[in-house]
Amino acid sequence: MPPDDPDSRNSEGPFEVPLDLVVIDPSQDRLLWNNPSTAQPVVKIANQDALNDSFMGANDETDSDVDGYDGEPNAYVVDLLSALRGYQSNQSEPFGHLVAAALASRSKEMPVRGFEIAAAEHNPYLVRMILDSGTLDETDVEAQRNVQETMDELFSINQGELSPAIYEYLTSFFRMPFVRLSHKQYTLLKRSGFEYIKLMYDHQHVLPDEPLHSILINQSRAMQIINLIFMIVQLCAIVFSTVAIALVLVNWILANNGSLQSYGFYTLIVFGAGWALNLICIICTVRTRQDESQYEPRNEDGEYLLVPSPYVAVVPVLPLFDIFCLIAYFRALRQKRMILAHNIVACSRVSSIFYAIIFAFPQLITQAYFNNIEVSIDPVWRHRWPYIVLLVAATAQWCVALFGYAWFLLTHDSIDGFGFACFDIGKEPHPLERHSAVAHVLHYVMASLLETNIFLLATAAIHLPMRICNSYNIAIVVLSSITIVYILVVYIFIILKEASTVRISFSCVPLLIIQLVLLIFSERIDIAACAALRNLYFRQTFIFGYLSWGAYFLLFLLWLILMIQWCVLWTTEVNFSPRLLWPLVRKDTRFTIPNKKDTYDSTSPTDSSNLTRPGDDGGGAAFAPS
Repeated sequence: MPPDDPDSRNSEGPFEVPLDLVVIDPSQDRLLWNNPSTAQPVVKIANQDALNDSFMGANDETDSDVDGYDGEPNAYVVDLLSALRGYQSNQSEPFGHLVAAALASRSKEMPVRGFEIAAAEHNPYLVRMILDSGTLDETDVEAQRNVQETMDELFSINQGELSPAIYEYLTSFFRMPFVRLSHKQYTLLKRSGFEYIKLMYDHQHVLPDEPLHSILINQSRAMQIINLIFMIVQLCAIVFSTVAIALVLVNWILANNGSLQSYGFYTLIVFGAGWALNLICIICTVRTRQDESQYEPRNEDGEYLLVPSPYVAVVPVLPLFDIFCLIAYFRALRQKRMILAHNIVACSRVSSIFYAIIFAFPQLITQAYFNNIEVSIDPVWRHRWPYIVLLVAATAQWCVALFGYAWFLLTHDSIDGFGFACFDIGKEPHPLERHSAVAHVLHYVMASLLETNIFLLATAAIHLPMRICNSYNIAIVVLSSITIVYILVVYIFIILKEASTVRISFSCVPLLIIQLVLLIFSERIDIAACAALRNLYFRQTFIFGYLSWGAYFLLFLLWLILMIQWCVLWTTEVNFSPRLLWPLVRKDTRFTIPNKKDTYDSTSPTDSSNLTRPGDDGGGAAFAPS
């Protein structure tokens, strides 16, 4: 019963703690809780003003102490400002409990006002407690300003590094409808881990006021439909290539009354080796991805989905892994599992590019050798229609796989070289590392260059005994051998050395020079008889060679443009890429003149003493990045 009830004041009985028992400042000022000269709080009895949510009228107290009080209390009420000041003076767990007790007495009818949250002095731990209590007056302008400034101080954009614990804080801040991110904060978050991309996607009101956001485009309904269609196209291309390989195998077995069966066995050996290597690559790749379940917990009312097991790829011929990826992606979209859906698409892209490099290209090169170089085969049995089908199927599958993989890497942030989501990246990468997608694609196309040069080495080595155009063959053998050794060394370095992908990509410069020399030399024919060898090596069905060269040269140009852009950005601090890519829809001023929020972010230091939790050694574990 309230203390102002006459019956309770006149009731007899043992002493009870009153309803309005509060921890207040020992002052007679009307605003007792806002007295800057706060001493150790004492227990007094005061009346609560429900309109202003403050404990007023201490001068009207009948007693200055609880002795002799004979009311019937129902609750303890702790003054929030006194509790906040107590925590500021001694950041420990007991004072944190006092703040929680003060917030427990608040509600939407008696919210936390701006002048009260200002007493937290931008301490993220205290502000987060207030936000999580759900009692903040979200319409209070001063409260909005304090919350926004506190969140801004969590970012250390000038250092380019985020503490892993900031994710838990942002989950609370992003629930406020008035919180906004600056462009620099948005860019930093989407490059700091896929969990931040999901967090921003779930709270889209925090995104900066810009026409385009890559995280919204990548997760839009249209892009999801495109991903589904493209996964179907990839699956059809793989099936088409597999059928073409089977047709070529049958053709060699049945050709010339079975006298060419040995070439069918060679075809089968290449297929078997490709199947084994493809299985190893898929298993190792999928199993090394980071676990996404901690950021997308299992739904209690639904079945928990996982990335398809890579072991289903053990079945040859049938692309079961790609089929399961297609089914799992559709189910992930229905359950709105954003990160899982992304990783499933990455599995599909990786499977397709592995098939292109390990299955399609080796088979195409092998059959090109049989149909053009191997002189023991009667010309009647060469260039049969199964080989033409394989040529079309393998070329189409390689192009589809490379386009899908490159597009996926170029359009997503916070992913690894295989396209899987990365979490808790921490320190923002060097500006060069922001363009690692092109470097990764270069390394994949380099595998096709390796296979092409193996073909040239084998064909030229066979014709070395010829006295005519011997220098032509020797030059091709030397250049191809250097290329093969160089590529193998680069791959070994990538596997064994944990070095920057972009820094390793500078190895493409000498490789490009070697390939240009090889290409130019192949067209310089001094002797008319050498034209036949050029036609044999670099014409007819050498389409795989020109595909690999063309793709590598184009990617090198893109890589070179990005490197030049980085040099311009490093020297002038002006980013020209948005102007070139989206001149009509993106705001150029954002990339030349920093706005107020960005200026504040880069000049406001982060106080690591505020980013602590009570109860840890030394007053709490440091939350702010060092």
